[in-house]
Amino acid sequence: MLLLIDKDKFSIIELTVSFEGNVDLNLKREHDEYLQLTHDLSSLYRCITLINLSINSIGIFGNSCKYFIEMCKDLYVERQHMMYILRKTTDIIIWSTYYIFCMRNKARTNPDLLM
Repeated sequence: MLLLIDKDKFSIIELTVSFEGNVDLNLKREHDEYLQLTHDLSSLYRCITLINLSINSIGIFGNSCKYFIEMCKDLYVERQHMMYILRKTTDIIIWSTYYIFCMRNKARTNPDLLM
């Protein structure tokens, strides 16, 4: 989770990685999980935004990614930087999925880092 606070705006950015068919289901679950937090913060901030970067295990972003792109535009993030973030996120997801697949039958005691 990443929190961005700008005067009276509060943004919560959550990355959710789902198996191929569960993107929408996990998006709903994450939204429900943050509902109480956004309600509690509503008295402190004029605008509260929950941005869920939902992506499946093979690197395809869900529809919720458009809110991240809109937020980047509001923050004047240059397009090349925004695309870099999305590309790197996809790379990390794909490599992580591959690592999990390779390690599926191995003992998980004191695992090393990916790289």
